[in-house]
Amino acid sequence: VLLFVLLLLLVFSTQSRTVLIALAASLIIFILFYTKVNLFYKAFIFLIIFAISSILFMYLKLDYIIIGFQLALEGKNNSLNVRFENVIRAYEFFQQYPIIGIGPAKTITSTNIDSEIALIMQRYGIIGMLVFGYFTAYLLNYSRQNIDITNAKILFVFMVMVPFIMLTNNVYSGYQIMSIPVLMYLLVIVEVSVYKTKVHTILSSKTGNRNVIC
Repeated sequence: VLLFVLLLLLVFSTQSRTVLIALAASLIIFILFYTKVNLFYKAFIFLIIFAISSILFMYLKLDYIIIGFQLALEGKNNSLNVRFENVIRAYEFFQQYPIIGIGPAKTITSTNIDSEIALIMQRYGIIGMLVFGYFTAYLLNYSRQNIDITNAKILFVFMVMVPFIMLTNNVYSGYQIMSIPVLMYLLVIVEVSVYKTKVHTILSSKTGNRNVIC
């Protein structure tokens, strides 16, 4: 619970509405379908999460969210208007080169697009969208298959968040040395390998003991 509170506080500190919604959706899916507790405890966990979220919401300055929505409804949210213009421009390039896109093309047009889906569509076209879509689905399925592994749980929650985050932010096209999903995937592979080695060692030990007894 302490770790959850710390993570939630960090997410609130990002001041990103998309990340907040994505985190809430991913946690709900994870608790409902991938926790081995009965319905009563799941409801109890939801109440705890709701209570903690409410407390954090009261102590953090999130008035900008309400103001932002009000300005958007009035058509006066300049930040949102610029984002829409960039997405529309990306779609226009996609219409010209729908199969493979225009490539990175940093000298042709701005790549400062607050939507990775639009950025991939502009840069790599249908092929790029299929590749990134397949990779996202693969990581989600891989983490689900190894859901008992700690790092796999983290990867699963993150990959559920990815489609939401990509609407207004970047996941794969960040400025870090290694993409976060790839790094998390490698951590899961290492942990799965260690786990299988331990299981194999235990089974081999039991088999050896049985042979000695016989």
